Amino acid sequence: MRLRFTGVVGLGVIALWVVFFVNTAIAQESGKETWVAVYTAADEPGATPGYAAEGKKIAMDGPENVYVLGEAGIPDRRTDAVVYKYNREDGSVGWRDVYNHVPASSPGEDDGSVDRAAALATDAAGNTYLAIISGDELFHKDYRIVVRKYGPEYKTGEDPDWTYVYGSADDGHQEAYAIALDSSGSCYVAGVNNMRGMLFKVNSDGTPGSVDVMEENEEQSGWMYFYDLTLDTSGNIYVCGQAQLPEDPIRQDNLVAKYDASGVLQWMNYLGDSNGQKSYNYLALSPDSSAVYFSGLHVSDDQESFWSVARFNTADGEKEWHDYYQGGDASGMHYPTAITVDAAGDVIVAGAAANTSTGADMTVVKYEGAASKNRMWEAHYSGDNPSEWEFAVGVGTDAADNIYVTGQVYLSEPYEMIPVHDYATVKYSPDGSAPLSVFHYNYAENPGNSEYAAAMVVAPSGTVAVTGHATTYGQVMFPMITVLYSGDEEAGSETPTRPVFIPVLHIQASVPSTAGEGTVTYTYEWTSSSGESVIHPDKLQAEDMVYQGESGIDFTPGEIWTVTATPMSGGVAGPSFTGSFTIGDSGSVLWGDKPGLGDAVYILQVLSGVK
Repeated sequence: MRLRFTGVVGLGVIALWVVFFVNTAIAQESGKETWVAVYTAADEPGATPGYAAEGKKIAMDGPENVYVLGEAGIPDRRTDAVVYKYNREDGSVGWRDVYNHVPASSPGEDDGSVDRAAALATDAAGNTYLAIISGDELFHKDYRIVVRKYGPEYKTGEDPDWTYVYGSADDGHQEAYAIALDSSGSCYVAGVNNMRGMLFKVNSDGTPGSVDVMEENEEQSGWMYFYDLTLDTSGNIYVCGQAQLPEDPIRQDNLVAKYDASGVLQWMNYLGDSNGQKSYNYLALSPDSSAVYFSGLHVSDDQESFWSVARFNTADGEKEWHDYYQGGDASGMHYPTAITVDAAGDVIVAGAAANTSTGADMTVVKYEGAASKNRMWEAHYSGDNPSEWEFAVGVGTDAADNIYVTGQVYLSEPYEMIPVHDYATVKYSPDGSAPLSVFHYNYAENPGNSEYAAAMVVAPSGTVAVTGHATTYGQVMFPMITVLYSGDEEAGSETPTRPVFIPVLHIQASVPSTAGEGTVTYTYEWTSSSGESVIHPDKLQAEDMVYQGESGIDFTPGEIWTVTATPMSGGVAGPSFTGSFTIGDSGSVLWGDKPGLGDAVYILQVLSGVK
């Protein structure tokens, strides 16, 4: 639900959004998986159970067969890259392959090389492309990139359709981070080549393509990385990443760039995140390709972390809006891990956000992307132990614009004095009003230990596949575990869990022009008809949230809450604005008496029975 209106106060325009969500019960399920596929390095010839396997990347074809790229530790071979196709119906293995680099100087011999999973993409027909980072030695930091294609008719034991090697471990350091496919069957890989932003193309037959970019920053010094990429239907290529700032080598900034189909740079724009952070950079393209959206991590000079989310016009690279987001606890850690765009063009970002009463939660924020940086809603899912960390690793939408997020949640009972957690997959309706279902996965042969989700893929039908690994305390055996949930499965009997604490009221306002010059701060005073009071002074953001359970606050039906927000700048206060609402009243009128708002008053349909 969303309330939006504008009004004039004095000489300043105030834009207000009120978001109210209450979740009183969650459907949490275990054992509802359609199938579970377990792979361990012990399956490899000559291996022992004491070696790990981890799922890293996941994809799905048109018939919803599942493809997983992972890593396996195998005796005398350090780490190999493994790729599996699992059949949609029952999770049986369609085919599998293992990549182990063997130097030409010692053919047929194991070499102790390190071959790591980097990126995976599959088209609707089942053509599968993967990128592997391959190094000769465990502690040798120079790597090559190996790109492979497997056609729909591939069978275990055969050679791939082709293998393409980019760079050499003898001439520097190359790493791949993302891969994308065009309609002709060519693939594009983004990453880093000797501290320079790298982008290259491999044709559908495995030959080098026309794109071969190594990008430096504006001063041709320092470093640059490309962490994600996407393509539009015209063959234009969009990348995001990070670069060292030429004027200050200690700082770095997030960036987004566009190249044409030949690899010619069209524009590159920096976000102004003077302390942007590597490894948390993701892109999503709008349905009409008119905009590209970025999400990344920004750390302020005061060492506060924020989600950095921005929209760029694809025609000229203009940054049309930019938002910084935190949860309710500014001192905690906040970082985005995934971004997607639904059919309506709205933007969904997932990650971790710290909140005062629940620690770091698996968080989803939905933006009205085409219009502005208006946050339509946000949702926080926490496990049974509110003091522990939860975070998302993937987000996706189905054809009905339902939203799915997967990550780790902690359990309430730690074992052996260490935190224990499960895969958790949450489905939200498009309006975010409440989770439709929550599925936890706990490896049956590993009770009381942890499962780590790494990646998720969602089909238009709502079928969801998740991959990652399980750990056993005191051992080094990590089986790679892939789980599929059918889109047509009902949640079944519900097990109520502790409520998910979701913001009650969210306000955004431009500063009235009567405020002074300089840094603007905001004071928010919350009072209830039952006498409860909360004051949030000196807030830097033009927004505020109060959570159920925070500072002992407990919302009850029939209670009236009022919030007064006052901006301050240079010792001058702008006009305060005040609004009230009634908990549990489905016809609450908000801001009805506020001067200047006129007819721009909306009814907020508030869920009854708030706990």
